[in-house]
Amino acid sequence: MLSRARTYSLEARRGLVATLSSALVALVILAILPSHGRAGPALVFDTRTGEVLHSYGAFTPWHPASLTKLMTAYVSFQAIRQGSVSLQTPVRISANALAQPPSKMGFAVGTEISLEYALRILMVKSANDIAVAVAETVGGSEPAFISMMNNTARRLGMTDTYYVNPHGLHDPQQRTTARDLAFLTRALIRDFPQYQGFFELASIQVGQSVLRNHNKLIGRFRGADGMKTGYVCASGFNIVATATRGGRRLAAVVMGGMSGAKRDEVTEQLLEAAFQTGGGFSLFGSGRPNIDSLRRPATVGPPVDVRDYVCLKKTPPAEIASFGMEATAVAAGGDPSAIVGASAAGTGSALALTSAQVINLGAVASPAEPAVAFDVPLPRPRPSSTAVAPGVAPLVQSAPSQPAGIRPLPNPLR
Repeated sequence: MLSRARTYSLEARRGLVATLSSALVALVILAILPSHGRAGPALVFDTRTGEVLHSYGAFTPWHPASLTKLMTAYVSFQAIRQGSVSLQTPVRISANALAQPPSKMGFAVGTEISLEYALRILMVKSANDIAVAVAETVGGSEPAFISMMNNTARRLGMTDTYYVNPHGLHDPQQRTTARDLAFLTRALIRDFPQYQGFFELASIQVGQSVLRNHNKLIGRFRGADGMKTGYVCASGFNIVATATRGGRRLAAVVMGGMSGAKRDEVTEQLLEAAFQTGGGFSLFGSGRPNIDSLRRPATVGPPVDVRDYVCLKKTPPAEIASFGMEATAVAAGGDPSAIVGASAAGTGSALALTSAQVINLGAVASPAEPAVAFDVPLPRPRPSSTAVAPGVAPLVQSAPSQPAGIRPLPNPLR
């Protein structure tokens, strides 16, 4: 009996040591992250429970860039559920759509593709002309669709989000926050699980062209399964990324990266650290906050504009750099929303994040065939716009000329 008790005691001690070791590893990773050369909010949460694992500047206003297209997709899925459109509904390229600045497909006016294919292109290529065409198809007009976007944002509780276009090309009035994007991410996963495949496409093939997703975590970070990236000079490099391991799905919202590579590095480090903490684990024994319980500051101010630092390569001042990853992890029981500006103020009870182990994403694979077996057939112009001989497949111009009276919109990226 004594021998058995000693054996049990030894096994118990070993188990306790292993548990504490795992906790310390997670804490070390959460306590270190590169601080140089970044600006922007960050939020990591469990998509099922809403538990916040990491928060910094959750209510800091930011320009969403192409993360806007997540709402464009949500409103489209909503319309499908309501029966006003279907995945087979034709999306027609208008002169207004063709006039949008890049990124774009450049299909000729009158070209039609299904809403399903349009959404695939939207998520992979992030084509602005397709975003406008989808908006006009689903909403009846672009302004009507934008109203639907803002109404949906209010319904979802996205209190600091406002849209003026369906694609995210820069407009000073277009704004969001990491907390609001967390609400949208949760809603997309909760309300439309049947459409999650749209967000995890590594690539699509349109004609002979293979278009690869701008989300470099897909296929390279273990468990990565969505969602969208975004970039304009004013916003820096943004991403909403999700990953699933062992049935646990986490999401990271990172905005204001000084480069795409830095954005990806921060995102995968935060997700890796969050996975290693374990679900519901707390070194402090009091549970973590939820995205619903984040407290909004009384004033939040205008969106941060990082154009000078991202595109003009000026050195960001301390008040801009403080939006980076210097002190962002949430100590359980703390108030993550209180960390907005905490780095600059020298306050805050969060665990410090100053550097981290480097987790190499690896080289981009370049297979002969697209990584995801989803082909988007070359779209067909309307018969009235292109005469085609019987039995001959219509062709789409790869670089169509502008229709008379339509001028391309200036590219606001720079």
